[in-house]
Amino acid sequence: MRGDEIMQRWIQQKLMVLILAFGLTIIWASLNYATELDDAIKAGDIAKTTSLLNGGVDPNARDNSGVTPLHLAAFYGDAEVITILLDAGAYIKARSENGVTALHLAALLGHSIAISTLLDGGAEPNAKNKEGTTALHFASKGGNAKALNILLDYGATPNARDKDGQTALHVATIEGHSKAISAILAKGANPNARDESGFTALHFAAIFDHTQIIKLLLHAGAGPHVRDKNGASRLYFAAQRGHTRVITALLDEGANPNIRGSRVGITALHAAALNGKAEAITALLNGGTDPKIMNKNGETALDLIHKDNPAYGTEAYWRLNNETFN
Repeated sequence: MRGDEIMQRWIQQKLMVLILAFGLTIIWASLNYATELDDAIKAGDIAKTTSLLNGGVDPNARDNSGVTPLHLAAFYGDAEVITILLDAGAYIKARSENGVTALHLAALLGHSIAISTLLDGGAEPNAKNKEGTTALHFASKGGNAKALNILLDYGATPNARDKDGQTALHVATIEGHSKAISAILAKGANPNARDESGFTALHFAAIFDHTQIIKLLLHAGAGPHVRDKNGASRLYFAAQRGHTRVITALLDEGANPNIRGSRVGITALHAAALNGKAEAITALLNGGTDPKIMNKNGETALDLIHKDNPAYGTEAYWRLNNETFN
């Protein structure tokens, strides 16, 4: 397979990831339907791009998905082509049918120079697509701290929310991008911002077992006791999934091991027991959890461990048994 064929296949694979993650059908369509100008941009052919534009080719021509040549140049991170297109009259705020701008694409892929070029050319740093996603959200997904800092320096709002109420900090935390998180927090991101489900970034760090990010968020002022809309704490989610390092980190930072969920009154220990997470049970007992606490049905954590439970008969089970009745 020739080098250009390998590159084309790599690009298509990368684009498919984008399609699945963001619905960015705009670029997929442009790979399979391209004008002569599009081909020149993809090839990075400055001379041909300039010649076509000087010959009267429309820099704002759109394909069926609303993609313009500027979108393509931003996707490939070609700052020189972006400048040529803008000088030829390309509309800096052009959106695809999904509301995606050229800046969104450059931000997602971490093309720092392209991002600066677009912003200098008048791109709106806080423009949202139809999902309410800003360039800062996209850059957080990609995890490029330099790209994030550029956007923030140009006025991107650190606490902007998408349609689900998530900020860039939520996105960076879900993806596990610690450098991106540090960059956002340094520019004023709220570590306790909640999404529509009441989740903070710390909830997601606990769910996805990002121990170091938990420490980073707690150091930045994230509250260890905040619950979601159903009353579940970060400790609950860590226990439910058996993330022992997260449990230890939260307890070391002062999380209350006996905090109850609001609906059925269960603690993190109940969650660990119900899900058969023996190591989590041990970590919680080591952290001072009271095994005698009952849920609203009058059940202790021990009562939730039946014979088909993975924790049944383990060392953690017998320790829980002893501490429940002593």
